[in-house]
Amino acid sequence: MSIMLKQVNQMFLVRLFGLGLLALAGIVQAQDFPDAEAQNEIKAQLLELAVANFNGAYAGMYDSLINSENTPSYGEKLMEGYGYIRAFREMTADLKWSDRQYLKFPAVKKADFPKYREEYQHLLDTDRLTDFLISERPPVPRYESYRAALLGLLGQDNEKKLQPYEFEVLKPGAEGDNVNILRQNLKTLGYLDAILPDEGVFDADTEEAVRNYQKARGLTADGIAGYQTYETMFRKRDQEAVNIARTMIRMADPVLTAGGEYIFVNVPDMNLHVYRDGKSVLNSRVIVGRKDRQTPLFTSVLSNVVLNPTWTAPPTILKKDYAPRLLRDRGYLAKHGLTLYDSEGYAADPAWLSDAQIKKGLPGYRIVQSSGSKNALGLYKFNFPNTDAVYLHSTNSPGNFQRVTRALSSGCVRVEKSKELAEYVLRDTAYSPERIAAIIKKGKMQWAPVSHRIPVYVAYLTAFIGQNGEIYQYPDVYGIDGVGKVPVLVSKHFSGQEGN
Repeated sequence: MSIMLKQVNQMFLVRLFGLGLLALAGIVQAQDFPDAEAQNEIKAQLLELAVANFNGAYAGMYDSLINSENTPSYGEKLMEGYGYIRAFREMTADLKWSDRQYLKFPAVKKADFPKYREEYQHLLDTDRLTDFLISERPPVPRYESYRAALLGLLGQDNEKKLQPYEFEVLKPGAEGDNVNILRQNLKTLGYLDAILPDEGVFDADTEEAVRNYQKARGLTADGIAGYQTYETMFRKRDQEAVNIARTMIRMADPVLTAGGEYIFVNVPDMNLHVYRDGKSVLNSRVIVGRKDRQTPLFTSVLSNVVLNPTWTAPPTILKKDYAPRLLRDRGYLAKHGLTLYDSEGYAADPAWLSDAQIKKGLPGYRIVQSSGSKNALGLYKFNFPNTDAVYLHSTNSPGNFQRVTRALSSGCVRVEKSKELAEYVLRDTAYSPERIAAIIKKGKMQWAPVSHRIPVYVAYLTAFIGQNGEIYQYPDVYGIDGVGKVPVLVSKHFSGQEGN
């Protein structure tokens, strides 16, 4: 995949960004005109911002720049495009991670452009423009692969030439016309041998083809063509291009390219990775917040691991989940190993509470679950400072990790390989795997501080390029992005039409 992306990148850079023909034609003075590499870099970085489609000004600038090629205004438009790029980089340099995930950016301020004009001319005069532009690329792991993937998608038809069918779950043993259509689509995509006959049966060959397709798309490879597989198969190229461009913005953080160690949770992927020296050294399925109780998007630093944690119900869960149950049954807490405490820390009997107190959300009371295998947090809890009181933890319901869609929690992130994660982050401390196991066996809560700084990122990437060079596209589980469409002012330059 990586070789193909490089070839696509080279092809489109030559086709779309030209080779500085204006300078050769004498339309603009050579000393006022950047070299071809600088021109291409301005166009490429501007294109990335335009396709992300969070602000129409970038698409307008890109369109104006491309339209100016072979005209006397081309040099001026290159300078303007440079200004747009620099304005965005400066305005977002200190942006909060959460705002970057939600694409909440300040508007481009035209008042700043004289500064960028002067800067541009100075870099041009001193032959440093190209190097400076390259240094302005966002700090995204495998950045060049994302750029190549974006250009490759823009160069393809928006439709994937697949036969549509009305959604239904298709799995081994299924029969009918939709199975034949699925098989034809898998052949078109190259996952099923074209010479195999279509007899309307979801056989072993179909299951293997679906499984391979799912693996290549970052989906749970269960061999069943469920909704996520269906949605991914028929997703528009436009959507995939926008997803790529937005990841190039959302993932921009120097820590991620510095080669250090960090924990990375991608909500749409519903997976966790621990990266060290640019490689994933541990990965795990996770369960994230459901749509009405979304996992917050933020960055922090891991501080400690709690072994055999107790659990205190957050205010939202206390009010929305436990209060209605207590109204129906005052003995509910005792039946589930939960204890009610008043504001002074004394255990309280729910029978003493009035319906009015419960309906208000139990102000002044806490619900606590003691340590143990039945605890909602399981046996491990990973703490890091944040304003939303969320954390990573294990669970007493591991079966949910086998589900394809794992947006099920009330906001915190449940980690399938929590034991392995605990052993990894505590590896340089006095807490060896054997000591951790002994503490867990005793069942008493114990706090274990980590020995060094480990950043934690919770991101919202609907597209991702893995270490293997494969492009993975994920569903917009929280509806943050909506329907993504490449602006017409951009797409017309790739379709050869003035609008589509």
